[in-house]
Amino acid sequence: MRLSKINFTVKPDEPGYWEIQDVLLGDFNLIVASNATGKTRFLNIISTLAKIFTNEIDPFNGSWRVEFKDEQIVYRYELEINHNIIVKEILWSGNNLLLKRHKDTGKIYSFEKNETLDFSPPQNEITLNVRKSIKEYPYLESLYSWAYNLLRYNFSGVIPQHISIPYNRASLLENLNTIPYLLRELIEDKEVMSRIVKDVASMGYEVEGLGVKTDQMGFNELCMISIKEKDLVYDILQPHMSDGMFRALSLLIIMEHILSSDSEYTVLVDDINEGLDYDRSSKLLSVLLNKIHGTNVQLILTTNDRNLINSVAIKYINLFERHGSVIKVFNHSNSKGKYGDFILSGLDKICN
Repeated sequence: MRLSKINFTVKPDEPGYWEIQDVLLGDFNLIVASNATGKTRFLNIISTLAKIFTNEIDPFNGSWRVEFKDEQIVYRYELEINHNIIVKEILWSGNNLLLKRHKDTGKIYSFEKNETLDFSPPQNEITLNVRKSIKEYPYLESLYSWAYNLLRYNFSGVIPQHISIPYNRASLLENLNTIPYLLRELIEDKEVMSRIVKDVASMGYEVEGLGVKTDQMGFNELCMISIKEKDLVYDILQPHMSDGMFRALSLLIIMEHILSSDSEYTVLVDDINEGLDYDRSSKLLSVLLNKIHGTNVQLILTTNDRNLINSVAIKYINLFERHGSVIKVFNHSNSKGKYGDFILSGLDKICN
């Protein structure tokens, strides 16, 4: 299941009003916007919805209108929450209404019984959290799987000197600071290691080998990545790597890990250009695009570098502009004329 469209509104007609309109998403997505426009907030909207689905947080004020694609099926989901009360929740599969509720009164379709049932959910719980049956409500399970397999990383918040020791298997994927422990699990797979080295080298880094150094710290093992560069006789340990190089390396390692699974993942990465020059940012985007092509991974990246518009085909781009409390979104679907204005900057050569 992939997120394909999102609209969000919070506090209409109130001082805290904020809205984002018609973001269209595919397998690979680059969100381009100036600072303080709404890139990070947009990722917050997605990750908050996922956490509501998995019951990690209490209902969060706002109104979501989203679409998901699951193979040939399009799901349209609406959720309105006000002061922790589920005001409205609606789910369509194509033209079939599967769920409609207002506060504690609703109707839900049961695949097992092949009929629509009345139900009375708690006002402060979404339906997904109170109706759990794969056979009876498989569409709810699909929403949960999407949310459970959503990962989010802040590219600019990663520095080589910070290492997080994972406390269980799930925490290996929580942030990019646990990457040395993930690499330790991949180190014996020569094909994977070869791909990582090749990808890093393609960005212009003179890397020809990777390793993991381990030190005992009480009951814990402290792991650090080491790299072997061409023309150097010694290894470079993680704390001495550049921020940009380590961030790119960490993201490539985690992508190799999730691509090796059979699960569908949605991966959000904020500020993908931080610490990288334009050339290396462009090459990283190219590596990631090629890596996820034809896989079960959806990638949503943000950047404040408008030059990166020239790095990928315009079908992958959503351009954000903020007008007061409203974020207007321009993409190839709704603004072909506006995108045509970029021809002089070279977009005509990549418009495919």
